[in-house]
Amino acid sequence: MFGKESAMKTDEGKISTIIAKGTKITGNIDMQGSLRIDGYLKGQVNSSETLTVGGTGVVEGEVRVKEAVVGGKVMGNLIATQKVELESNASIMGDVKTRIFVIKEGGVFHGNCSMKAETESQGSKGEPVRPPVTEPKPSPATSPVAGKPQGTTTRTGKD
Repeated sequence: MFGKESAMKTDEGKISTIIAKGTKITGNIDMQGSLRIDGYLKGQVNSSETLTVGGTGVVEGEVRVKEAVVGGKVMGNLIATQKVELESNASIMGDVKTRIFVIKEGGVFHGNCSMKAETESQGSKGEPVRPPVTEPKPSPATSPVAGKPQGTTTRTGKD
């Protein structure tokens, strides 16, 4: 088993780290590969792949991943570059930013959601893209000089 480098490699899409039920961790996780949490984690999660929070799993902190499948609880903001899936009987308490957000019947979401593709939300230099500002055009019934509807008189109440 030792010295066999090929035995240590994981195929893309498979879970490379598991935090088992009954395990409590306080601290940040920064990793390549996928992570499954069935225990409790208090801290930030940064992963290049998928985070799966099992039915008994709890994450308390900010999450930044490619994809997230939540079957337990996430208490904190969740940013997924591709997709977030909230299973039934699961909950997210925090803001979500992702391209695709799926909430199955029974799933609970408390927070704000922003769903934009990266290319839509950022310009070529990483700056937010804002729609062009256009001046409102006066309607034909409005006088361009006085700004009042044409053909009406103003009453002062002194008649």
